[in-house]
Amino acid sequence: MVNKKYFLVSLVLITAFFIYSPSLKNDFIWDDYHLVVDNVNIRTFNNLTSAFTSHLFEASGGSNFYRPLATISFMFDFSLWKLNPFGYHLTNLILHLLTVLLIYLFVSRVFKNSDIGLLTCLIFAVHPVNTEAVTYISGRADGLSSVLFLSALLLYMRFKEAGRRFLFFLSILFFIFALLTKEAMLIFPLVLIIYDVFILKENSVNKKTLALYAPYFLTVIIYMIFRLFVLGMPLGFMRHMPYNLYIFTTPKILILYLGLLFFPVILHMERIEPVVNSVFNPQAAVFLITIIFIIWLLALLYKRNQELFFFAVFFIITLMPVLNILVINAIMAEHWLYLPSIGI
Repeated sequence: MVNKKYFLVSLVLITAFFIYSPSLKNDFIWDDYHLVVDNVNIRTFNNLTSAFTSHLFEASGGSNFYRPLATISFMFDFSLWKLNPFGYHLTNLILHLLTVLLIYLFVSRVFKNSDIGLLTCLIFAVHPVNTEAVTYISGRADGLSSVLFLSALLLYMRFKEAGRRFLFFLSILFFIFALLTKEAMLIFPLVLIIYDVFILKENSVNKKTLALYAPYFLTVIIYMIFRLFVLGMPLGFMRHMPYNLYIFTTPKILILYLGLLFFPVILHMERIEPVVNSVFNPQAAVFLITIIFIIWLLALLYKRNQELFFFAVFFIITLMPVLNILVINAIMAEHWLYLPSIGI
């Protein structure tokens, strides 16, 4: 007899597949032409090495995105499908299904409750805000990096349970792969720390814990040095306006992201949000009050439920790279919610 748990998870995966199956008929759009159609670098595996020494848009112009594994994934697609968009969309959809499965395993393990894991992965699987990350071929990095990120995290969690060293080394390896797929994955070590502190209740800092975190932080440092001094690509992206305007706008963007998760209506591929130009702006006061409420809610969760508090902090940490605090690219994009939304 088929295990009920496996049957329900399979049902969620089948549901997600059919919901997104219309995207398999879609054509190439926007950056797909730069990254796939006109990108001669993905047409042969002879360019495999160059993927690690160039930026994502090397074939079509300048950028500051270093995502060699995303480029290599397009190489594999081209080897199978040439310029048939069906295959590229199929890969994106498969990555989404893998993410859904990994979310089930991740959440179930944290709560020690497969029902909560099932409900979480179901909501994620069908949530409209994920449409951009799944159906846009050039959004490949979101799905691929999420699979690698969650794999690295699950391997670490399993290592903490079983104590088997090879799981630890595999976790580090998958983290490196995730980082080579999307820059935002550099916050991974912080997620490990909050997992240990709030889920495993390991609050003491000693040589053993430092030795566990050291390889992850060392990976981040080496990655940053390599980008800056070898590739000449600092982590920061373009700034369209004075930095202080982003600081005032960040609380607003955080609230808008939360709004999209609870009320996913009027979705856009390219969002243009007016900035808040002063702390005295009426909008700033509204968002400041909302932020204070969120902090109060976090404090309440901390006292009452460590698992829920962990996932609330997970949302904030994984969203940090795109909140325009340290790294500025664009003000807001729906596909940036793909990994953070798990927390909500």
